[in-house]
Order: sequence, then structure tokens, then C-alpha cells
Amino acid sequence: TVSYTFPEILKNNDTNENEEAENILKKIEMESGSVPERLKILSKYSVDLLKEHLRERNELIMNPLKLEKRYVFLIAYSVSSSIHDFECEKVYLNQYFKNGGNFKELLDAVSIVRFISGNIAFVNGIEILKKWEKIHQNKERWKKLNRKISCKFFIFNAIHC
Repeated sequence: TVSYTFPEILKNNDTNENEEAENILKKIEMESGSVPERLKILSKYSVDLLKEHLRERNELIMNPLKLEKRYVFLIAYSVSSSIHDFECEKVYLNQYFKNGGNFKELLDAVSIVRFISGNIAFVNGIEILKKWEKIHQNKERWKKLNRKISCKFFIFNAIHC
């Protein structure tokens, strides 16, 4: 992984780098059919960051160790779907079918993503309910404590007035 400082990220004003970025984007478009907008934006700022992103993509997605490519693209599609990344969904779905994917497997993947996404909401909802319950219990404790304090204050004032 390459680390960059902010000025290095904004350095892409060199014509050679712009041409290199354009060539990289054309290659991506030929391979996958389209280029996500964020890669176009990234290429304007830093060719090095674009190359690093593509290196990781190539290692993880384009060269799987055991999985068939279609399943790698199906997983990538599913993750993109779960995070609502519509551009990547389109690219990965297209690649999935180009690599021998079928509709039944896609339906399974979509069902799993829907379950996992729903499960995330369910788990987060439970945590929110637990926190709400603690807050509510603390409010009830505060009300009881406040009543005791009010009663003692009333008795104190009644005796001393």
C-alpha cells in the first residue's frame, strides 16, 4: 500500500500523467464495459492512486485463487448491492454474466444480501433498543429519585417554615 500526503494527491497536472490516466480508463472500459465515475474522478487527482486501486482490484477480483471468476463477480456484485453502489453493481453484474453466471445463482445471491442487510438492521436495531431501555430505566430512576428529593424538600420546608 502506498501512502500519500494531500499535496501529492492533488499533483496530477502533468500531461503525461493525464494521458496515462486516459489510457488506463480506456483499458478498464474495454475490459468491463464501463468505468465507474469515482475512478474517473480519482484519475484526475492521482494516477498513482488509480494504479494502486486497480492493483488491489486485479489481485482480489481478477485473479482468484480457487473461486471461478463468475463467483468472484457475483460476490462483488452482492457487496456493491448491499452498499448501494449502483455503478459497480452494473459493472460486476455484467462481468458475472460474461463469465458464465446464471439467473438462479443471481437470485440466491440477492436473497443472501437481502438477508444479511436485514440482519445488520436487526442487530443494530437491537442495540438501539438496549440503549433506549437503559435511557428509559435511568429516566425512571431519576423520576423516583426526584420524587424522594421533592418529598424531603417539602417536609424540610414544612418543618422549618
